[in-house]
Amino acid sequence: MRLSLLRALLGATLAAGLCKADGLVNANMIQTVRLDRLPYATEQLGVVVENTDAAKTHKAYDILVPAAKHRRLASIEVRERKTGAKLRVYKRDSSAARSADAAEDTVYRAVFNRALAPGEKIGLSVDMELVDAVRPRPEAAEQTADQSWMWRDVVGRQAYDTRKLKVVVKLGADAAVRRVDGPQSSRDGAGLVVFGPYAAANLTLAATAGLPLSVVFRDNGEQMDATEHTRECFVSHWADDLHIADRYDVRSRAPRLPTNGLDKVQQTMAVYMQGRDNLVKSLLVSVPADAREFYFVDQIGNVSTSALAPVPKSRDAPRLLQLKPRYPIPGSWRYAWRHGFSVPLSNYLRVAGGGRYSLRVPFIEHISASASLKHSIGLGDLKKNVAVLDYALRISLPEGAGQVQVETPFEAVHRIERSWYYFDVVGRPVVVIEMRNVPTHLMDDAHVVVSYSHGLLHLWVKPAAIAAFFLSLFALASVFSRLQLGLLGGDARDRAKLKKEN
Repeated sequence: MRLSLLRALLGATLAAGLCKADGLVNANMIQTVRLDRLPYATEQLGVVVENTDAAKTHKAYDILVPAAKHRRLASIEVRERKTGAKLRVYKRDSSAARSADAAEDTVYRAVFNRALAPGEKIGLSVDMELVDAVRPRPEAAEQTADQSWMWRDVVGRQAYDTRKLKVVVKLGADAAVRRVDGPQSSRDGAGLVVFGPYAAANLTLAATAGLPLSVVFRDNGEQMDATEHTRECFVSHWADDLHIADRYDVRSRAPRLPTNGLDKVQQTMAVYMQGRDNLVKSLLVSVPADAREFYFVDQIGNVSTSALAPVPKSRDAPRLLQLKPRYPIPGSWRYAWRHGFSVPLSNYLRVAGGGRYSLRVPFIEHISASASLKHSIGLGDLKKNVAVLDYALRISLPEGAGQVQVETPFEAVHRIERSWYYFDVVGRPVVVIEMRNVPTHLMDDAHVVVSYSHGLLHLWVKPAAIAAFFLSLFALASVFSRLQLGLLGGDARDRAKLKKEN
């Protein structure tokens, strides 16, 4: 353990020292952590960067993300605080960014819109969104008890020297602080915890090992993780149909139940006496307004306990689908299901000319967990309280489609596979986009555009193949019925001879 701690300290010192030679300094930094949309957390670093070099200009700013935080990172964005202009951000190569002893950390580089002159200062806003931001404390609790959570972070480790640092933690409206651990901390009754400010002399330890801070608070809101979510889109030109199927595997983040398990009597008493419990009873999913032919199936079979909100007046407004599992979901329990629907393909497909088509589909839809038992639902009940940890989008194009091009409003790596469905002859291309830790802003209005070529001749490949199959089957049956596979008997030979003579 001492060896691992020594390696961490040495790696952090080398990584910090590598960047200190650049001449940039964090003159003032305010780290604001918002825990009001759990399980997602937003972390904003408001920093004033100063170029202390006497003659050298700087074109970029490095952001050090520790390994533990990088595994939970969903998105990172850097803007100028004065103008709001967005800076280009990319992940630096590990070998070029730091030594092998600090290889577990990740360095992102933000490129200035204009070079920072000697002695000049610039204000930056580094916005990060994280999943798995809090952990239940204690890990096990009664199903009627309040839910307590712990936020913990190690602050102060930056790529540059920091002269002044303050950390602000903002909780949700219904949260209550229970315990705070960290030097120079203060809190108020509005769910606000402040650490610091820390001067340069107090950040000596933070520059190497980091300064651990933690907040324990009460928050009874629902939280879930979608450990696996796969969306499949099937395109059919013949039927003018776009079929969308979603597969989920979710897990409740609430404290797990004690060894005695779920108590239905306590559940009923808690609802009437406390007005709440810690059990997720329904899952809310937004679907397009023109969706039809819904189904909801889990591992056992079809689930009929679901409801659909009325069609909205606005064509662009989504509808809300309420899915009720077969059992309430307490802490650490899982539930897997799939649901699907169809929409008119003509509302999502455009003809570009020259045999090319452009398909525009939503990247991902909202999903929300609810402990409420009310029957009337609306878009106001839809909250971003389910973190999607592993997501895959699969778009199956028509058979024979080619020259596939994919456009996304975000950075993503895609690949094209080939698969065969019923009566397919040459197979169909499948566009696959995968993402870890999906950020919440992609759940609002992010779309994927897939353009491809598909001639009229390809529409007749499958009907021609089916017709040829049945025609061949009919011809084979006709030939087979005229074959004599057995030996001719005496009476049969006489009848054949008589028929020949006549």
